[in-house]
Amino acid sequence: MTDPRPEEVVGPSSGPVLLDIGGRFGGLVLRVPRELDGTEIEIRRPSEPWTGRHVGVRARPMAGPDVFAAVFGPLEEGSYELRRRAAPHDFTRHRVRVVGGQVADTSWPARHATR
Repeated sequence: MTDPRPEEVVGPSSGPVLLDIGGRFGGLVLRVPRELDGTEIEIRRPSEPWTGRHVGVRARPMAGPDVFAAVFGPLEEGSYELRRRAAPHDFTRHRVRVVGGQVADTSWPARHATR
């Protein structure tokens, strides 16, 4: 079931991201091209249906140029599949493995970067 309430739109992050990980729970940083700023990335276990669990891509301030990323956590250890939410004509899927107590760092496939 989808929540009918509108989502809060937030601006760029102004500080570090804090992830509550440890034991069998890890985190995930998905780096994306600047063109995907504001896109929502949905996540699921490969064997489960899409439920709408997602985060937004945001600019993450760094010492150099900003990095655009979606940050997920905590995630139970295992395999996950990612897609752009509400993008019916984009069939890109990206798989990643999360290890408990660690942050997986991966990049969106470059050939599917455009909106």
